[in-house]
Amino acid sequence: MDKYMIFAFLFFGNFSLYKAIEIPEHLKAHAKRLHDKCQKEIGVDEELIAQSRNGNLPNDRKLECYIHCLFQKTGLIDENNIIHLEHMIEILPTEMQEIIERLIDSCGTKHGADPCETAYLTVKCYFDADPENAILI
Repeated sequence: MDKYMIFAFLFFGNFSLYKAIEIPEHLKAHAKRLHDKCQKEIGVDEELIAQSRNGNLPNDRKLECYIHCLFQKTGLIDENNIIHLEHMIEILPTEMQEIIERLIDSCGTKHGADPCETAYLTVKCYFDADPENAILI
């Protein structure tokens, strides 16, 4: 269950309600470990990840695979490269559930040429659909 909260924190860290929602330190620590593990495994430049904090999701192969790594390690992408954000809905605060439901309705899974591109295109859709709340940490 924590893995879905970690994923939400990684991708929706700019969510304004986080200011009112206390994020437990252990989740922050898990999110950092997941970030560090995928960043090291893929070798993506930290600057590319940082650029997303301004609403820009750079088109870069290593960033694509970093995003896939996050989905894979949180169990939100299956063997057919279908992304399952709906697995997060029940454990998130109501306000965040509405955002996730909108993203599912708007984006679903955007299929690319391979798993990395699929993850990237789907997250790109999240950024386009809800630029105020989407961020990559």
